[in-house]
Order: sequence, then structure tokens, then C-alpha cells
Amino acid sequence: MSNLVPLALLGLVACGQASPRAGSVGQARSSPESPQADGSEDITVTSLSDDASPPTAGTFQFEGTVLGTEILGARAMTITPVHFDPRFALIVRVSSVNNGKGNNHLQVGEERAFGIHSPSRMFRGEAPTATVRFEISWALDGNSKRFSNLRTVR
Repeated sequence: MSNLVPLALLGLVACGQASPRAGSVGQARSSPESPQADGSEDITVTSLSDDASPPTAGTFQFEGTVLGTEILGARAMTITPVHFDPRFALIVRVSSVNNGKGNNHLQVGEERAFGIHSPSRMFRGEAPTATVRFEISWALDGNSKRFSNLRTVR
């Protein structure tokens, strides 16, 4: 089956040049070597979904041992903010990670301090068990990762 689509079917007309109309997805390339009987040209459409670039945002789950919580500002520490108003550091040792499709956001054995708003909201008023399953969202922001929406999964 051919990848070639007549220009008329895509609504692409620009004074003899193939150009995608507004809102279309993909890239169009004119193929003057194979003109149709009616004088129209064929183009090859390459879908952007075939792009092999990695995703720029997503959600994944991980399990970890809660080592403790601390009020932010009590001592100097590096945190990973996951809330727009972090007030506590939730310190977790990562025991397993389900990153999905080739993403390496957290490493098994890593200790990470997440900046959360409230431990009681995070754990619904209960003390955390030995191992807790979390879900977290991430997005690429330039060359760095930004995490958000850390929550427990039951």
C-alpha cells in the first residue's frame, strides 16, 4: 500500500507547492516525479506520532520506605517540591520503581526528600506503613525534570 496521498484529498494547494493547511498534523513533501493524469502531484505524509523522541510528561508509580518527615527550614536540605506550597519534607528511600517506557526518574535505593504540604493529608491521617506505594507526575521543563502531584496509592 502506498503512502502517497493526492494533494486534493488533503486540501493542500499553494501555487504549485505542497504545504500543510492550518491544524494539520505531519509533514508534507511534494513528489513531482510522479504526476497524476489530472496534473496533480502526490505527496508523502509523515506523521509526527512516528517520532521516536521520548515523552515530555507523564505519571509513574514507585514504592518506598518513609524514613521521616521534617518541617522545612529546620535544617538545610535539598528537596524535590511536589506541591505549590511545600511545608514539610517527606523523606523516602525508594525500593521499587515502575517508570514506564524507558524513563529513569528515580533510582532504587535512592533517598529523596519530597516537599509536600502536609503529612496528614498525604497519609489521610494515618501513620505510614513500612512500604508505601506512591504515584507522581513529572514534566520536562527545559533540561530539568519537574515533579508534582505526589499521592499515595492503596
